[in-house]
Amino acid sequence: DMVFTDPPYFLSNDGFTIKSGKISSVNKGSWDRLENNDQLNVFNETWISSIRNLMKDSATIWISGTSHNIFSIGNALKKLDFKILNIITWEKINPPPNFSTRTFVHSTEHIIWARKHEKTAHYFDYDLMKQINNSKQMKDFWRFSAAGGWENNNSRHPTQKPLSLLCRIILASTKI
Repeated sequence: DMVFTDPPYFLSNDGFTIKSGKISSVNKGSWDRLENNDQLNVFNETWISSIRNLMKDSATIWISGTSHNIFSIGNALKKLDFKILNIITWEKINPPPNFSTRTFVHSTEHIIWARKHEKTAHYFDYDLMKQINNSKQMKDFWRFSAAGGWENNNSRHPTQKPLSLLCRIILASTKI
């Protein structure tokens, strides 16, 4: 009925960031490195195509990313005939500071919500989303803290998502 995926952002570039107040390498492993943008596009088309083959016709997919990979993902979805429903902007209330001081603080991630087919209906619990948003229509701009504390005590995932974000996605697009 619904897929959520958090593919590699390909941020490993021998740079540094701040984690828990300490300077830390951005390198996550060889799986997080690419030689060029063509490699990124092939990677995204390949895994999205594989998932598409397993999805129900009425299923939707949610894909998280940053400016480093989200445009390639959007292009792959279009190329594979998905219908993009929304691009959610997730503002992190507590982003890490910008160590380089050469750009604005990266405080957002994007989540593309798409359905498998242009004309096949998908499930969306509009009423519940309105109810949990003080009886107002839910916007495509969401504010949540990044995962922290108890949420990532047992995880080594470099971009773990907060439970509150995933709960909203599941409630919005599945019949639970």
